[in-house]
Amino acid sequence: MPISRILISNCRSISKVSIDLSDVNCLIGENGTGKSNIIKAIHHFHQNLTANKNDEALFDKKNPYNDYVEISFIYDLSRIRRIAQTRYAQDALFLHDFFGKILFEFSDYIDDNNLVHATIKHFKSGQRNWNIPYELRSYLKNVFPLYVIQSRNIKLTDWDNIWEIIGDMSKLKEKEEGKFSEEIDLLYEKIYGNTYKKNLDYINREFRNNEIELEKFSFNQKLSQIYQLQLGGREFKFREEELTFFSDGMNSNNYLKLLVNLVGKLSTSKIKEPMIVVDEPEIGLHPKLADDLTSSLFEKSKLVRFLLATHSSRVIKNIIGTKNGTLFHISMNNHYTTLKKMKKITSPKETTVVTETEASYYFSKGILFVEGTTELELFNNKRLHKLFPMLNDIDVYSYGSNNLKLNLIHPNKMNASIPFIVLLDMDKVIQIRNNRVIIKGDKAFSPLSNEDIQRKEKLFYGKKRSETLYVRNRIKGICDKAEFKPTPKWYYIKDKLYAELVNLIKKYSLQYNVFPVSTTIEGVLVNLSNFEIFKSYFESKKGGRLFTTLFDNCSDQEEKLTLMRLLVSGKCDTLKTLDEHGNYLKDPEIVKVSKNIGSLKFDKTEGWVSSFLDYFFDNYLTGTEKDNVNSFKLYFSELYDIINILVKQLKQSE
Repeated sequence: MPISRILISNCRSISKVSIDLSDVNCLIGENGTGKSNIIKAIHHFHQNLTANKNDEALFDKKNPYNDYVEISFIYDLSRIRRIAQTRYAQDALFLHDFFGKILFEFSDYIDDNNLVHATIKHFKSGQRNWNIPYELRSYLKNVFPLYVIQSRNIKLTDWDNIWEIIGDMSKLKEKEEGKFSEEIDLLYEKIYGNTYKKNLDYINREFRNNEIELEKFSFNQKLSQIYQLQLGGREFKFREEELTFFSDGMNSNNYLKLLVNLVGKLSTSKIKEPMIVVDEPEIGLHPKLADDLTSSLFEKSKLVRFLLATHSSRVIKNIIGTKNGTLFHISMNNHYTTLKKMKKITSPKETTVVTETEASYYFSKGILFVEGTTELELFNNKRLHKLFPMLNDIDVYSYGSNNLKLNLIHPNKMNASIPFIVLLDMDKVIQIRNNRVIIKGDKAFSPLSNEDIQRKEKLFYGKKRSETLYVRNRIKGICDKAEFKPTPKWYYIKDKLYAELVNLIKKYSLQYNVFPVSTTIEGVLVNLSNFEIFKSYFESKKGGRLFTTLFDNCSDQEEKLTLMRLLVSGKCDTLKTLDEHGNYLKDPEIVKVSKNIGSLKFDKTEGWVSSFLDYFFDNYLTGTEKDNVNSFKLYFSELYDIINILVKQLKQSE
């Protein structure tokens, strides 16, 4: 295929990017990350192959020492050279044609892999330096035409540039202008007789006498006019109606499909390998039309190379899972554009999981991965967002403990530059069995269990090595030697070493963007600092003699806290419910208490999270914004830590 690679340096927000192209390529990412800048650079390069086009806006404004824009296209001439070698073997006179020049005159510019590296350095002074001669550039522009379509700027009821593209794609090779005009004159004179010649001479004479000149048609435009004459017109209709009759979306879809099909068809009869660049092809399209358009692209992708820039999760969904489609994730890092080639999703099992919902997360500013509905309810809470506005820039995705779903969106797995945190309950990282802590083997969720991570850590050096390995070894040492005996009634672990272990696991995991909460998400919401507040809230909803009896039977605040957590489907410090302990120990008293709790506790679908937060906000957050944040931090310290880490992740990416 034609253009195999594009390199851009010092262009607007682009410090340096390299794009290895496949058949259908798609740039995705937030607004303002540099997708349009890449397209502008590509267009600028192609225009300047045979002309001098200035665009001062392309230069890097942030670094005044960057004096030039540098853009390189790598063209693959493998197919062209095969044709040239075949023709030259059949006819030695072919030496004087372009194909002969490819074999001989231009051979110094073609490497052993049949690639031409064409580079322009465009200086602020206006000077342009090319590494290849004009004649070769002209040849490349002709044989490898490139069309840049800005969907927002398509004249949806005026498709004149379709004729220009038809004329361009029809060009075999330019003849001398005079000879071409003479042949046209002879043809028309033969068709229309002497009257045509007389009228033409009269019109030319009148123009000269009145000092009137015409802007000359290019060779391509002349071919376009001939096609229009033969087809009987130039204005387009659709289903016998004027284009103004249809919606912008319908006209945009028809325009792009016509363009793609014409370029694809005409390229089969000419030795051309075109590329079409489309910015936001989805504008105005109904989802079904977006499906129709992307289907057309893939049908023609063996004949035409495509580069799209899109914000449409529908388009992304249609590209994911295709063998010849590639996604490039664009982001901003320290005010400069970063580009990453995303991992291909190839297995049918994976592609069926990816819906528009999953694809939409590739456009996120930041992602918080959570396990279930309780976390979704919590982190989508409007009052929480009002208190911490940066949460509005975080998308929350519930993977439901499904490794496959997590991996298909996980930025590290997909090679995307999106800030993220994976929120886990502690029972996804460790188990407590026979008073010993055991590291769990689920490497998809916990970095402590990931053997690949352990191997990479052996290559760390300096401060990173000493700190990371110290924390890992300290965790391992505690797990290997220490015993933690929970209280016999409520299974609370009163041990400072256990608290240290939990904090070490958090510290280690956060290096890999994983935040394991101390127990469960319910334990984040109902904790030692606020369980008395939760007690008041619970009594207002489900209070009664049974609850009072259970509460009065707790001997200290740790037991009371455990009771509160269990009433919202949380767990004991042992990361089990009372019922699980009761079945294991066959303790009738524990089983009885567990049943009583079961009759009182909130169901996960009752909306207790939002209700409890409303209760807290209404009664405890009545001061200034700063005071409210400090109060929230006091009563929800672990939740505050999660939010704070998310905010830091976002700020670091800006």
